[in-house]
Amino acid sequence: FARYLFDQWDVGRNTCQNADDKYGILIFVSIEDQVCYITTSFGLARVLPWWRLEHVISGMDSRMSDYGDAIVEAINTIESYLELGPPTFPERTSDFMQRYGYDVMFA
Repeated sequence: FARYLFDQWDVGRNTCQNADDKYGILIFVSIEDQVCYITTSFGLARVLPWWRLEHVISGMDSRMSDYGDAIVEAINTIESYLELGPPTFPERTSDFMQRYGYDVMFA
């Protein structure tokens, strides 16, 4: 449903005709189900890859009892990622190692 809204609302719509130039984010929170979904436009995919968005959502999980605080925390985290720009090689490597460990490198 969240992806449907993203497409229907044309999140990130601007005057440019190039889809790569669109910049938009949808944060979808289902209070009853206690589920959060974040999606971005193509223009932000370089700066906010799936694993950065996963970090944003995991930061929200600890605050889900207060949805307002959780959403504010998500926005602040996303803002800091946008200010940092695209992930650096050391950041990507660090995330990979935390997620998969060193075993994958030697397999």
